[in-house]
Amino acid sequence: NYCYNITSIPENLFQYNVNVQNFASAFQNTHITSIPTDLFRYTTGVTSFYRTFSDCQYISSLPVDLFRYTTKVTTFYFCFSNNARLTSVSYDLFKYCTLASNFQGTFFGCTTLTNTPALKYSTTHLTRADYCFRNCPSLTGVTSDIFSGCTEVYTFEFAFYSCTGLTSIPSDLFSTNNKVTNFNSCFGYCSSLSGDAPTLWTRTSPTPTGTQCFYNDTGLSNYSSIPDNWK
Repeated sequence: NYCYNITSIPENLFQYNVNVQNFASAFQNTHITSIPTDLFRYTTGVTSFYRTFSDCQYISSLPVDLFRYTTKVTTFYFCFSNNARLTSVSYDLFKYCTLASNFQGTFFGCTTLTNTPALKYSTTHLTRADYCFRNCPSLTGVTSDIFSGCTEVYTFEFAFYSCTGLTSIPSDLFSTNNKVTNFNSCFGYCSSLSGDAPTLWTRTSPTPTGTQCFYNDTGLSNYSSIPDNWK
């Protein structure tokens, strides 16, 4: 953490650290430019990637199979947040992380990120996706199935807040997320949105909160139909 002069990571750095369970802030604020594909190959028992690569300003991409062997991980809390040069990630980046429950702020502030990975592989374990893509202004679209089948997620608060490049919201983006109680500010300040907003305010059992969910999204076709407390 805060070792600014670190610019590279050896491929087999953790080869003999097979009992590691927590990589909290391990490389936070370093100047690494890339991450070896097999960095976590031997750390199969790890459960936490809490802020592991947060504030790494020089990483532009991530290996597709970075988490292939970390099948027990439960949290990616702000793992890649504020990585200003991260431009793209694989759709299947989290394919093997089926126990992950917390994606809070995972890509918060990745200002050049152009696509979203799927979180759907956690299905019955994912509970938090709040702040996940907040302040990612280079995102122009969201794949409709990235949360598909995640039946236990309860919050998308600020999930896409200030994604000013986002142009539309898939109508079925949250269609299988039936336990959500919090959509507050989810799409607030997404000023480029057009087309219809999904009618999240009509949901019942549970009835979610949606304070300023579509705040200032005046380009939405059905903006006038959105309840005042949702915009």
